[in-house]
Amino acid sequence: MTDQHGPSARLSRRDILRGMSIAWTPGLAMADGGSATIDWPTLPLLDGGVLQPSTWVGTPAVLVFWATWCPFCQRHNAHIEKLYQQTLGRNLRVLGVATETDRSKLGNYMQSHQFHFPVALADSSFRGQFTQRRIIPLTCLVSERGILKQTIPGEMSQEDVLSLASASWA
Repeated sequence: MTDQHGPSARLSRRDILRGMSIAWTPGLAMADGGSATIDWPTLPLLDGGVLQPSTWVGTPAVLVFWATWCPFCQRHNAHIEKLYQQTLGRNLRVLGVATETDRSKLGNYMQSHQFHFPVALADSSFRGQFTQRRIIPLTCLVSERGILKQTIPGEMSQEDVLSLASASWA
């Protein structure tokens, strides 16, 4: 029998980040078990739609802050696209949040990379609810009650991103 907690135990990046996530969310107003409550604004979408605050009630979410110029975001977004496709029809919202506002540039980027996940255009005050850090990509997990459960800075592996489909953040 092997000791899964000894020095030779292999932890995934997600396991390590889960244990350290509080260190990456400084300055947040804490509520409900040590996590911030998100104040959902009306979010315009790249496709012309709008997400109203009421659309978040009862729906857990994976949000990813990214930019078109970021090569790490491009690789990460390929994994987010797979997560989005895997979870279509399930009670999980996958949303990209662009750090840029040029709709034409964003649309061309999404089309050229064959990404179909929805993209919100949000100001810096929205991002500020998740972290004050400027790192991208930044993946955020929000419970169905609107509680920020985790912020994960940087690029994640495909395996770790896809594992978010089965995660529970209640």
